[in-house]
This record gives sequence, structure tokens and C-alpha cells, in this order.
Amino acid sequence: MKLVILVLLVVLASFVNTDCGPLPPQTTPAVGGQCPGTAAFVDTLAPYEYSLSTGEEFCWAYVKTGSTCKLVLQSFQQCYQLLHVNVRKPLVTFSGSKNCGEIGKVAFYTSSTMTPTPAPSTTSIQTTTSVPTTTQEQTTTAPTTVAETTTAAPTTTQEQTTTAAPTTTQEQTTTSAPTTTQEQTTTAIPTTTATPTPTPSCCQPGGAGRNNVFHTASPSNVFKITGPTTPEACCTACVNDADCVQWLMFAGETDCFNYRNNDIVGDICENERVPNLMESGAIRCSDEGCSLTVTRK
Repeated sequence: MKLVILVLLVVLASFVNTDCGPLPPQTTPAVGGQCPGTAAFVDTLAPYEYSLSTGEEFCWAYVKTGSTCKLVLQSFQQCYQLLHVNVRKPLVTFSGSKNCGEIGKVAFYTSSTMTPTPAPSTTSIQTTTSVPTTTQEQTTTAPTTVAETTTAAPTTTQEQTTTAAPTTTQEQTTTSAPTTTQEQTTTAIPTTTATPTPTPSCCQPGGAGRNNVFHTASPSNVFKITGPTTPEACCTACVNDADCVQWLMFAGETDCFNYRNNDIVGDICENERVPNLMESGAIRCSDEGCSLTVTRK
């Protein structure tokens, strides 16, 4: 089986202009032979290109191939290439892959055909704080009356002597009741320790390597990896390759692509990001993904 040659493009401008609104579907039927939305220009003959007017910004293009319209952005595409955006004359060309349909026509969409999103209104809320009321309590103390004390005259007592009869003393014995000691028992309450939820590994669903981050790259950076057919396996292949910076799998396909730095172009991690249109992840970029260390450029 022939190896499919994947051609990647370095992004020529920033991502979709904020005046363009939300991204349309990546693939959509051509209703009545037309792609959706209001295009600024539709070119039916090669070269498929459009010259931007003053103040007009490019948003995206739709390639009509057969009865389907396919979205083309200022970023990496599998079947079609977008060029010359930086000189304000976007050009769409065919990549030549046998799995991609031929171009029938190209519709160019710009900021002049988009309806801007109104800014949300701001409501001012005024809060009034009431002043607290202070109540002064008045206390009245009644006068105190001191009673007068009178000392009685001393009394004279005459002592009388009487001889007492002999007395009989009866001894009384008291037996104290026995003392009962009550023993108190304390039962300890068992302690339950919660088990923390394990963090997914780099390439498992939810892991740092499955963050759908992809930086633009050159064709010399890409390597097709045979064997892996799932996003987790493709991510793992990149982790096991000490030179792999990021990985990519197109949605609904099983081809796995790994990306390595080289001496011809700069560091992939410093390039701009592509909109989230595929399964991908950064593995050895210092501020994102799994943050592993790459051995060389």
C-alpha cells in the first residue's frame, strides 16, 4: 500500500477574524449546487482566487467538490491548500491526494458579508444603604434609705448553781452504707479515609496529551506512523519517541501522524495553533500538554 503523503501548510496569518462570527460546519451538502452563507465571491475557474478590498478581512473558503462543500481555513488542510492570504489575495489549490475530490468551484467569505454580533448591554445597579438609628437609653437611680440602728442597754444576769443528776450515756453506732463504683465505657468512632480519584495518564481520555492542541508545522516535520489506529495509541507512540513534539489523527480516520523538530525550521511549539478540528495533542511543549522534554530540535 502506498504511503499517503500529507502536505502541511505554515499558517500565513492569524486565526479567523473576530468580525467573521462562529465557524461554519467543516463539511456540508451543497444545496442547489451552492455552499451555505453569503459569499463575497465565487470563482469557477482556476486559479481559484479573490482580491480583498480595503478594510475587508478574509474569513474562510468553501470548496465545492461534487455535491459536498468542504471548509478551508488559514491553517493546515488535508485536501486543499490556502495561500497568499498575507498579500490580501487568497488562493485555494488542490493538494493532489487521490482520496480528495477535484475542485468544482470556490466560494470566498469575508468580513463584509458577515453580520457582527451585538455587544451585550450593561445594566447599572444602584444600591442605597440606610443609616443605622442609635437609641439612647436613660437610667434613673432611686435614692437609697439607710436604716438607723439603736443599741439596747446592757442586761445583768444572775448566775444560779444547780447540781445535775447523774446521766446515762447511750452509745449509738452508725454503719455507713457500702459504696458502689460504676465503670464508664467509651466506644471509639471508626474513621473512614477517602480514596482519591486517580489522575488519567498522559494519553488516556482526559489526560494532558489528549488536549486537542496542534501547532502549525512544515511538511518536513511530519512522519506517518504505521500501527496505531486510535487516538490513545497515536498519542502513546509520540510519548515513546523522544523527538516527537505533537501528534495528529483526522476525525473519523485511522492514520497516525507524529511531528518532530528539525534543523531547517524553528520550534513547532512556538508556532500558532490550529482551530480544534481533529484529534491531536502537544506532548513536549513546555507550557501545555504532557510537558515532556524533547531531546533535540
